[in-house]
Amino acid sequence: MAKQTTKAEPSSPANNNLFQEEYLRWVFVMIATIITYSAIAWFVYIFYVPDIEALRIEAAKLTFAVGTPEPVESLLYQLALFFIPINILFFYWISKTNKMETFFQNVKFDSFIGIFCALGIAFLMYSAFITANPSHATPANSHDFVAVTNWDFYFYQLFLHRFFPVYLLVVFPLFLALFFVLFDRFNWDTNKQIQNALSIATWCLLGLLLIVIIPLNSFEFPYTWENKYDFNAVYYSMAQVYGGSPMLVNGLSNTYGLYAQLLNPVFQITGLTPLSFSTVMAILLGLCFVFQTYFVQKFTDNKLLSLLACLSLVFFPYLVSRLLTPFDPYFAIFPIRWLPVSTLMMVAAFYIPHKKKIWYVAGNIFLSILVLWNPEIGMVCFITWLALLAYTNLYMPDKKIAYVHIAKLIVGSLFIFTAVFVVYTVMIKLFYGVFPDFMSMFKMIIVFGSFGMGMLPMSVPHPWMLLAIIYITGFVYSLSSLFDKTITEKSSAVFVLSILGSGTFMYFVGRSHNWNLLPFSGPAFMLLAILGSDLWASTKTSRLFSYKIIFAVVIFVLTVACVEMLFNAKDIGALTDNHQAKLQQAAEEESIKSNQQFIAANTLSHEKIFVFTSDRYQGLYFPPNKNRSAVNPGFIELALHTELSAYLNVIRDSSFKVFIEPAFFDIILRHLIVASVAAGYEFEKHNGSMVLLKKRASRDFYHGVLKNNHAIVYEFFSDDPSGFYKRVRYAHGNPAILLNGKTITAELVFRPTPQPYHNAVLLGNQNNDTGFIILCTDQQATYGIVVADILISFTVNLNQLNYLAVSIQEQTIAIFLNGFLIGNLLLEKPYKPSDRMLHIGNYGDNMLYYIGDIYEICLTETPLTEDEVTRKWNLINP
Repeated sequence: MAKQTTKAEPSSPANNNLFQEEYLRWVFVMIATIITYSAIAWFVYIFYVPDIEALRIEAAKLTFAVGTPEPVESLLYQLALFFIPINILFFYWISKTNKMETFFQNVKFDSFIGIFCALGIAFLMYSAFITANPSHATPANSHDFVAVTNWDFYFYQLFLHRFFPVYLLVVFPLFLALFFVLFDRFNWDTNKQIQNALSIATWCLLGLLLIVIIPLNSFEFPYTWENKYDFNAVYYSMAQVYGGSPMLVNGLSNTYGLYAQLLNPVFQITGLTPLSFSTVMAILLGLCFVFQTYFVQKFTDNKLLSLLACLSLVFFPYLVSRLLTPFDPYFAIFPIRWLPVSTLMMVAAFYIPHKKKIWYVAGNIFLSILVLWNPEIGMVCFITWLALLAYTNLYMPDKKIAYVHIAKLIVGSLFIFTAVFVVYTVMIKLFYGVFPDFMSMFKMIIVFGSFGMGMLPMSVPHPWMLLAIIYITGFVYSLSSLFDKTITEKSSAVFVLSILGSGTFMYFVGRSHNWNLLPFSGPAFMLLAILGSDLWASTKTSRLFSYKIIFAVVIFVLTVACVEMLFNAKDIGALTDNHQAKLQQAAEEESIKSNQQFIAANTLSHEKIFVFTSDRYQGLYFPPNKNRSAVNPGFIELALHTELSAYLNVIRDSSFKVFIEPAFFDIILRHLIVASVAAGYEFEKHNGSMVLLKKRASRDFYHGVLKNNHAIVYEFFSDDPSGFYKRVRYAHGNPAILLNGKTITAELVFRPTPQPYHNAVLLGNQNNDTGFIILCTDQQATYGIVVADILISFTVNLNQLNYLAVSIQEQTIAIFLNGFLIGNLLLEKPYKPSDRMLHIGNYGDNMLYYIGDIYEICLTETPLTEDEVTRKWNLINP
């Protein structure tokens, strides 16, 4: 594949020989590189056997998330980034030796090699897509259930899935004919009017798509389940910054970066709502598409190829998943992670042609800020920018390497990078009075990268291998120009895309689910267009069959998006219609609005509060009154043991208001959090679905009266940390306490309040028809004792001190409340001891938490008399 920058000349034997030699050189370099890296990979698989269990144990020391480390895949990816470019340069050097050039000149079967390469790519495509979807057996999302193979996963119910023979035998040949008849015979590719018309058509089509995409991503409420979860993952941090909590301070960080801090001035003007936030995200997404389209238009000579590439940029990374699954804008990628990538392309498009200082400075500033915006992709883009500066400025006019000039450029870039971080630090200090902790910006990336969370094995064969071949081709193109000292604008563009595609490929390596391959596949389609444009020019000049058949592969891939968009145009347009979703979610949306009003009515502006609800809703409950969380990070970000400890310590030591939505608070760590809340808080008011809890008052006046020498168990829950932790431990059971006697007496002093949870448990060890349990049955004043399969109900005095005593002997039970005998019953079946451990304030792993003040409990195996009960009550309530 020769690099063409001038008008193609008529075919001649001399030209054919030159093109044949270059083509064979590329084939040699690519095959040699792939074989060499495969040997390295084989060596790693054989000799590198990491202790996965040791890594999991190490991960457990840091995080409660399940570690699924993949050190082998990670090492192979890093080795590929290092060795493949070096191998390409090495083998290209070998290909330039006299013996190899003589060999290339004398090879007579280049057409056979071209067919062999095309068939190899076709076979790889077939193998990659016919292979079983790695997640079908253990689905990671709803689409995995229907997607048996990779082909199903990426094209289920789309045109290619339903009518592949039509595409192969009709549509694809028509597009090929378009090139080999209109562009070749009638020279449409050199007709400026036609090329300009195609360029205008590209922008018009993009404009039509953005008319759909921008409204599609702007909404008043996240309607689908996926949208709720992913929306809150980015909205929560924005809500905290909007309320006055700076990022990287007091635990407020986000896996996706500091976008919230950088966008805060916008929302201080517009106000923060799901609609305003999603609209800003949608506009930024639209800009990303514009930047990418400009780049591919800038460096692709054939405007039909650039049009096909631009449609591919919209369809594969973005639209295909929206057509195959319930709509989810997924702002974490579109646009948060996309913005650094797209900005790099835009800056590079302006810098590459003339290397002006203004674009050098602008590029450094923008890309440094975007490292703050999103560190993981931002760093890839900034490193790619540094590599581009070195590549484009590598040679002086006399073709000597410009060491000093490159060093100045790199040092200048790093100076601007440092200056941006310093300015950000000073601004946070001036506005908030604190310095940001930049290390916390990388904490989740470090933990995730080291130990993995939710990672899946990278399967082989798989479509990711097709992208790898495209990136290798891009490196061969750009590095051969570097080797030949003929660096051009186009080779610089290819160099940027090759590094960018390889660097963002880590997003797929880090998770390896099929969906993770597409979002950052854009550079591959751009490379196909830019390299395909050169290949087409070479095809016209050389007339080599080997070029034609490789070009046919390029057209086969780039045409898919155009066909799919036409076929699915109605479905794409229908994505903006969320009327049915609104109707289905109307009750939920109304409930959330009611809860927002409830929080706003019971808090002050900028007040710190706890909000315990679903991790899908948490962020929605802060903006209305500019409230802030009493502790960070949010539930979706909560992953480290240190973060959980901070939560529990603040609950224990603070008196911030707690808003809890019992029906929806279902995060993985809810038991420890609710147990801590139950130990220190009590009911204040509710609105039907959300409950406001307040810190319970100190009770230094009460020191206990139930303790006696016959106690099997006696616990006094003091106000100090000792009492707090004791209450938390008992909520999950005390394995050291088993009540084996046939007679049991339980005494409790508590102050009942309305309960957020149904059937909140005061005390018990029930297991089927054995043991007993004391609980609140109506969330108000009705309590009950379950023993021997029957429920005995009674009424307590709310918001007052109550003394409850229950004495069970064989088939009789006596119940005393506040000094009086309120029940003396004969049970149908005798009481049987339970082998279950004793619980106080909850029942095992169930959400039956008793939120309120339990003063003390005492359990004995001796019955009580009325006189004893009266005496104790007089001491408790004189």
